Amino acid sequence: MGPGALNQLADEVRALKANKVLIVTDQGLIDAGLVEQVQAVLEKSDIKYAVFGEVEADPRYEIVSDCVEMIHREKADFIIGFGGGSPIDIAKVSAIMATNEGLITEYFGIDLVPKSGLPTIIIPTTAGTGSEVTPIAILSEFHIPHGVANSIMLASVMEFNKLGNLERFGEIAGYLGENTSGLSVRLAAHAAVEAMRTLAADLKIPDHLSDFGIQDKDIPELAAGVMKVTRLLANNPRELSQKDAEAIYRSVL
Repeated sequence: MGPGALNQLADEVRALKANKVLIVTDQGLIDAGLVEQVQAVLEKSDIKYAVFGEVEADPRYEIVSDCVEMIHREKADFIIGFGGGSPIDIAKVSAIMATNEGLITEYFGIDLVPKSGLPTIIIPTTAGTGSEVTPIAILSEFHIPHGVANSIMLASVMEFNKLGNLERFGEIAGYLGENTSGLSVRLAAHAAVEAMRTLAADLKIPDHLSDFGIQDKDIPELAAGVMKVTRLLANNPRELSQKDAEAIYRSVL
């Protein structure tokens, strides 16, 4: 980490005994000439490489299949993730899927990966996603931008969760500018939910999952995916069942 750290890349790749590297990135970074910096470092040290540049913003999980196919085709045994959160996430997941069997959908959840992935070096080109230092990846369980997905679901999730901590939700209402003076604890908590709905409407954020092609038949699979995220559910203020998750999804369908 630090100025010029990219120049250490070849030494790090050699130390991890790579035969051929696959650089996972996106077309924007290729067009901007930034990927050339990585290529130059590898070429200077005679390290063989190929480039997978098909990553998209808020990537669909189908992109992983394309990347893994290229890993096998190029006989790559080392991954470099170069870019923002999307290329980094695809690099991390592809490294795992290159050494594990089955479909990517079988690995949605926590502690489900049986074998270590290919050795991977992550080179972030933006600040803020933090994907380079986390063990998780976000894929677009319908190509909905992550922030939009959060906004669509947030008020309905708050509606469900408010019973788990009415007082705290009342505080949130105040932070959102609601006047809760004279309201009961329950009504103050509900004001937080309505304030969030109003904020999303003011920002003209889509408020229905169906706007993105999601149908009722998709909901059980989406809810099943939620139930696997035990790391987050453990901190939820109210216990959630799969039926609860399905009901929340249907409320914004």
